[in-house]
Formats: sequence, structure tokens, C-alpha cells
Amino acid sequence: MKKKQVFLIVLLGLAAAAFLAACSGGMTRADLEKKYGDWIEVTYDIGEGTWRGRDNVDVSYRYAPKEGGVYVMEPGKGELADSADPRRTGYFLEGWYADADFTDRWDFATDKTTTDCTIYARWLPNFRFTFYYVEDGREIEISSREVGEGETLPRTATPTRSGYTFLEQCYSDPELKTPWDYSTPHIGKVVNGVQTDLEMRVYTDWIEGEYKLVRNGDDLLSMTSGNIYLMDNIDFAETLEGSDVRRYTWIGDTFGFSGIFRGNGHTIKNIELAFPTMVTGRATEYGLFGSLKSGAQLIDVTFENVKITVNDTAGWRRSLGLLAGIVEEGVTFRNVAVSGELILEKLYEDPEYYQLGLIAGELDSDTTGLDCTGIRLVTDNLTTHTARLEADKNTITLTRK
Repeated sequence: MKKKQVFLIVLLGLAAAAFLAACSGGMTRADLEKKYGDWIEVTYDIGEGTWRGRDNVDVSYRYAPKEGGVYVMEPGKGELADSADPRRTGYFLEGWYADADFTDRWDFATDKTTTDCTIYARWLPNFRFTFYYVEDGREIEISSREVGEGETLPRTATPTRSGYTFLEQCYSDPELKTPWDYSTPHIGKVVNGVQTDLEMRVYTDWIEGEYKLVRNGDDLLSMTSGNIYLMDNIDFAETLEGSDVRRYTWIGDTFGFSGIFRGNGHTIKNIELAFPTMVTGRATEYGLFGSLKSGAQLIDVTFENVKITVNDTAGWRRSLGLLAGIVEEGVTFRNVAVSGELILEKLYEDPEYYQLGLIAGELDSDTTGLDCTGIRLVTDNLTTHTARLEADKNTITLTRK
């Protein structure tokens, strides 16, 4: 049996204040009836819902009688605006009714009562925006976001799929051609008490594996491990607004990359590096990537107009290249282009301390799928050594002048 929570309300202007004051003074029901007369008790049957912090509890309000009847307050509105709307997980409140069969809808603006009565909350299942992906022509459900009638899909509503990365774009068609319009309300309606179009389908785009989605230089510079999926072009010549200071500063990689770098056809350009620096001074492997480890994959990406200027007199053994210090055996390139300049200005006196290459100081992988024809060796200011590019178009041989 349901419990009942009772609140006493008097709708007689100043008399209400006196009534409430009397209630707070501990008057009994008999005292109240003697002073104000009988009251009308209206019970709100919330069904399986929650109201005023309690589950499945009927709430009753007592109104002072008034000639012609009294209006009933609507939960969560008007004089009850300080109380939360009744709620039920997975459902929305369709309306209130004068009968348990939900045939006589209660209109709080016009309906009155002269006797004790019960009004009933009618709950209907939430409308759903359901996320799908398409595989082999089949539409496969992932999860749903429940909403009320006429509500929109929140941008924060994102699905998850084991073993895949969501590319953070939803579509209204299974062909993934029309981006989802987040101002679109759910088409579901309640017509004459009947729900229509309970579900709207939302189509999603995924990539297999776990990736960090990279949209700008900050995203890229925060990566120290894992897989990368480039979402846009990145220009390192971009400056802060109202300034000639570059927005992004790449100091060059001194760690090994062993993941998958999917450029998605985008370009990273205008990176300028000076080596060594306070940060990179002890690096033994240096380039855009310190090293590309066995199993690393670079796919569909262009590194354009990269410049590395070397002023090194420290006497550390180094492997240096524009792309990486070392490219280990087992690295895969597919549709990758690198262009720019490797600029040698000062070097430690002993050439044996260096492994230098246009692409990498130590290159142990097949470079099929890698276009490095746009890389130049610049030695105009190098006065201590002679640098010669060998026939393999990668190895740079140093001799002391």
C-alpha cells in the first residue's frame, strides 16, 4: 500500500497566513476545522514516480473550501514552483487525469473541485535518440539517449563502442553524408494520448582502435604515446592574436613513437626547430620524431616545410634526421610526404659522433609509401665540416675540413 504525504494549504488570502501560523502553533485538525471549517483534500497519485524526494508516495494537499470550488495547484509550477517536477526514470509525465484510466485529462487552468478528489499522473516511455553504426549494410544499435517530447539531442550525448574511437560526428543518414543538426527536436508526439515515432535514429562514424583525436597544435603537442587521428590541418606559423608570437611551439621529439599516426589526408606545416636546446641538449635521437619504433605506422599525412637547424658542439653521440633520429625496422609508411630543410650550421669536431640523414640518421625500414623528394640539405654556414649526400638520398657523410 502506498504511503501518503500530506500538506495543508489554504487559498483564502490573509486567512492563509493565519492558517499556516496556526499550523505552526500545533493546532489539531479539530481545532483547524472549528476555526476555518472543513477542507478539501486533493491527492496527487504519482504512480511509480518520485516527488518531493520520495518514491511511489501519494502527496495530498488540503485546500480551504471556496464557493464554486477550488483550483488545484500543478506540481512544479505556480505556487508549487519551489518543488521539483515529479519524475520517473525512463519516462516523462504526459499529464494529469481525473481518473485512473486516463480518459479525463485535468486542466489546471480551468478545472475546479468542490470535494475531496484524486488526480493521477500518467507516465509514458521517454522518446529516444538511438545511436547506430552501419556495418556490411546492416544498421546496428549502440545505445540511446532518452528525452521528453519536443526535446533535442544534447551535444554532450556521445556513444561508446568497445575497440573503436568515435569520430565525434553524428549524421542523420546511414551514408554519413548529412551532419546531425542539434537544433532538431525529436519528431515523436503524443496525439490523443497515443505516442508516435518513439525513436529517431542517429548514425555515427568510427575508426577501429583507440585514438587521440587531434584538431590543433595543442592537441598534437600533448601526445607522448598512443595513436593519433588528425582531424584538421595544423599550421605552426599561426600566431597569437595581435602578436607575432607563434601559437604552437614544437621543440622536436626526443621519445620513440610506436603507434599509428593517421593523418586523414591533412597537412602539418611550417614547423621550425633549433637543435640542441636546454630541453633537447642530451637527446641522442632527434627529428620530428625522436625515433619511429618497430610497428609504428604513418598513414595519409603530409609534413610540409619543416626546418631543423643544427648548432651542436656538445660532444654527444647523435642520430639526426628531419623525420626522425632513428627509423627502426618494421615501420610502415602509406601515402606520407615530408618536405623541408635540414640545416647544418655547427657540429662537434669529430664526425664519428653523428649519424645524419635527410630522412633519418639510422634508416632501417623500407620507405615505400614515403615521399621525401622535397627535403633539402643546407650547409651554407657550415665551416668546420664538409657534408655529402650519398646515393641512397638519405645518408649524409661528414668529413672534417
